[in-house]
Amino acid sequence: ASQVGGCSGDETTWAFGLAQYPGGSRFAATEEVQVYREGDYLQVLGRHTLDSVGMRSCAAEPRRDLPRRHLHELMGYSDEEYLAQQVIMAEEGYLAVAYEARGWYRSGGVVDLAGPNDMKDASAIIDLALASKEWNPDPEQVAFAGLSYGAGIALLAAAYDSRIKAVVSLSGWVSARSAFFENGVPNRIWMEILLGTGITTGRIPATFSRMVKELEKGNWSHCKDYINARGITTNEVAWKSLNEREVPLLLSNNFDDALFFADDDLHMQEVYKGPLKVLVNQGLHGAAEEGGLQKQLPWQSLRGNFVWSQARSFLDHWLRGRDNGIMEDKLLMEPSNRLPFFFWEGYQRLAAWPDAEGVEVVTFSATPRGPGLHGGLQPAESDGPKEEAAITEESVHFSHLPGIGAGIPVISDALRSSHINIPNILPWASRRYNLWYYTALPEKSRYCGIPTVSLDITPNADKWQVVVYVFSVNPLYMGSLVTRASVACWNCTAGERVQRSIDLRALCVDLGGVGHGLALAVNLFSGFYGAATTSEDFSVAFHYSPSFMLSMPRIRPGQLPAASAVIV
Repeated sequence: ASQVGGCSGDETTWAFGLAQYPGGSRFAATEEVQVYREGDYLQVLGRHTLDSVGMRSCAAEPRRDLPRRHLHELMGYSDEEYLAQQVIMAEEGYLAVAYEARGWYRSGGVVDLAGPNDMKDASAIIDLALASKEWNPDPEQVAFAGLSYGAGIALLAAAYDSRIKAVVSLSGWVSARSAFFENGVPNRIWMEILLGTGITTGRIPATFSRMVKELEKGNWSHCKDYINARGITTNEVAWKSLNEREVPLLLSNNFDDALFFADDDLHMQEVYKGPLKVLVNQGLHGAAEEGGLQKQLPWQSLRGNFVWSQARSFLDHWLRGRDNGIMEDKLLMEPSNRLPFFFWEGYQRLAAWPDAEGVEVVTFSATPRGPGLHGGLQPAESDGPKEEAAITEESVHFSHLPGIGAGIPVISDALRSSHINIPNILPWASRRYNLWYYTALPEKSRYCGIPTVSLDITPNADKWQVVVYVFSVNPLYMGSLVTRASVACWNCTAGERVQRSIDLRALCVDLGGVGHGLALAVNLFSGFYGAATTSEDFSVAFHYSPSFMLSMPRIRPGQLPAASAVIV
């Protein structure tokens, strides 16, 4: 990796701290320091011993005694992790210190997965910066920011170190259980990706490998203490600390992120007591932030990246007290309009989640398929007659290839984030392995928020799973995936009727129009998720009761601007 300008590393391994910089002279050399020049800003690549572990770090600080230059002249096509934003922040008067977490790449030790040792390291990096008389940062104005793994460390570090006054978490997590075992379903693909990445680029502890194996077998009780301690909402001590201190948080996640889910950020707005701003962007894990770290196209601006510009404004507000309006919109969601990037229309403004004034919940009840192609979705508020269904239940059976699905793991998500959605031809799907329900949506509306599905089912096995999909359907009954989720049970009673309500992945999408509609589909297997059972004898009966319904969050007509490109 290139060393031009400072530090190199993988996007999952870095975090950085920020402090308002009141001025000062050059900083003192540290152990094994190499000094590089990046335009008008001095970069330092060093190795510091923290708790007997060598940590790689770098810093960018302001230089007021040299002429200012444009960022593109400084950065060009830099492939460094945080360096682009470090230089921008240095130009704006911050000392920005980045470090490579223990166990990854050139840092020593073993990966701690945002555990106690990572918390000690985060505090030690702050100690190191504040102890430097040459750097001379303001100890009362310290923030922590990170992307992916660094984002999780930033949130937890703020809970354990009261010197941190604000947090920017980009493509991170608030609940580690949601990432690995939401609704009792192992996130099989991404656990294997993380394990493979850790083995090839770091030193993963045997604990993590054992945890993955246990979760794939549904043994949550063997892993829950370890996992819950590494999430904000599931760690009682960390959650209490953040809420009591009301630490300002900026959370940014992406709709197609299949590892750390955007809906967790929305749920945070329901329960967190401190100031909270949420951005939900289109793209895969880390994709929305990547444009502020490395140029994808020659004309792109690192400074102009929306997520990072919001992050800098957030820090200006909470560290410097600038009244820049950053907190006026508590929730910004980027609509998926499936158009090329040059038709980008900005972000949908919402007051927060839930937003009772701006969003209404539209509920559809499932009605039987019978001998037809599909069942129906009857609006719950419909004034039409609601006759008792002659068919009270219908069943689906297990298959590894049910015919309706989300595509190929990772690849299909990447295509969808690039506005390429390979459709499901719903009428061709096997009746034995799928049930799907349809309603026409003659008027185009925007749906933003967290959909939910309530199920009333009787599985014939003591271990079971159900996969749920929502599609936008065109006049040819070709369905483009809008959202999905799964639910599982590993120790139930075969033949026992159960009711479950689950959140689907957050969305912000325009649905409907002449000839278009909405479909809900259910089956018993998806390659995206771990399965509790793969028995060919496995089946589930779906009961047509008031408990079998789909709820969709729809923007109220005329209540909010259709969309707004907000650049603070």
